[in-house]
Amino acid sequence: MVCGDLHGCWGFLNGLINRKRPDLVLQCGDFGYFPREECLERKYSGRVVAVRRYDPRGRIKNSPGGKRVPIHWVEGNHEDYFCLHERKGRVDFEVAPGVYWQPRGSTLRLADGRRVLFIGGAKSTDWRLSVPGVDWFPDEVLTEEDLRDLPDRTDIVISHTVPLEFEVPNWGRMSSESLEKQWGWDMSPDPSRPLLSRVLAHCKPSLWYAAHWHAFVQGEFGGCKWTVLNMAPGPNWWTWLPEVTTKC
Repeated sequence: MVCGDLHGCWGFLNGLINRKRPDLVLQCGDFGYFPREECLERKYSGRVVAVRRYDPRGRIKNSPGGKRVPIHWVEGNHEDYFCLHERKGRVDFEVAPGVYWQPRGSTLRLADGRRVLFIGGAKSTDWRLSVPGVDWFPDEVLTEEDLRDLPDRTDIVISHTVPLEFEVPNWGRMSSESLEKQWGWDMSPDPSRPLLSRVLAHCKPSLWYAAHWHAFVQGEFGGCKWTVLNMAPGPNWWTWLPEVTTKC
C-alpha cells in the first residue's frame, strides 16, 4: 500500500497495518522523522501549536501476527535533515526495525518486478514560522544533484510534492494571497516541482504517488496515472498499489 503524510503520528500507520496486513508500505514523505525531539512548539497566527516529533524506534508496530511489514519512506519538507545527512554518511537507512528511509534517487525492485524510484523533498510554505536547524532545513528543496543518477526508466515514482504537470489545489483550496496573509506562509514557486517534471519526462513512469498537499487528487498525464494522497487520518490518506496488468 501507499500512504500520505504522517507527521510523526505513527499510531495511524500502526493501526492500518494491523487491520489491512499489507506486504509492503511505501510512504510519500512528511514521515515526521525528528529523532532529536520529543515535542516542539511553534506559533501559527499568534497561537501556540504543539507539533509531535518522534524517534520511530519502539513506536512503529509493523509486525502484525509476528510477520514484519517493511516500510519504505521518502523525506518530505518536515524531517530532520541533520539526522538524515548523518545517516547517509554512515550508509545506514534503517531508522527502525523494518523501516527504511529511501534517499533521493534510490530504487526498489518489487516482488512483481516493477521498479520504484524514490525522490522526496519539497519547499516548506511555513518556513518563516520555523527554527532553522531545528524544524526547518534548506536541504528540503530538490537540487540538480538529486537528478544526477536517475534510472533510464522506472515503473512507479514515490515523491513528496509533484511535477508542474500535475494540477493540485492550495491547502484548503485557499488562494495564495489568503494563505500568505492569514498564516504568513511563503507561497512562491517550489523549485522542486520543475525538477520533478524532468524526472517525469526522463523516467516515464506509469504510476506516480505523492502527498504534501493535504488533499486527495488524482489525474493522468502522458500515460502516467498520478495520485496525491491526503494527510493521515483524513479520507483517502492511503491506497492499495494496483497489481500488475501488463508485463513490465
